[in-house]
Amino acid sequence: MGRVRGREMVRRLSQYQLLKLSENSHKGGWIDESLEWLLTRLLDEVQELKAEIRAPYRDPELIARECADVANFAGMILDVAMRGSREKNNNT
Repeated sequence: MGRVRGREMVRRLSQYQLLKLSENSHKGGWIDESLEWLLTRLLDEVQELKAEIRAPYRDPELIARECADVANFAGMILDVAMRGSREKNNNT
C-alpha cells in the first residue's frame, strides 16, 4: 500500500470513527468495561460488518460505518488494556 493511499484510508476511517463516537456519546464511556465485554462487542460489530459486505445491494456508507464501529471497539480494547498496564506500573 502506498504511503499516500494509506494516509487517505486512515483519514477517512478516523472521520467515520469520530462520527460514530459522537453519535453514541449518550451511551457513556468504556473505561470501566472489561476486556472480555469489549471483545464480545467487537466480535458483534465484525458480524454486522460481515452482513453489510454480504448484503445483496452493498451500501459503501453502511460498510464504512461498520468499519468504524469495528475500529472503535478495537481502540477501546487498546485504551482499557493500556490503562490497566499503566495503573499496574504506577502501583508497583
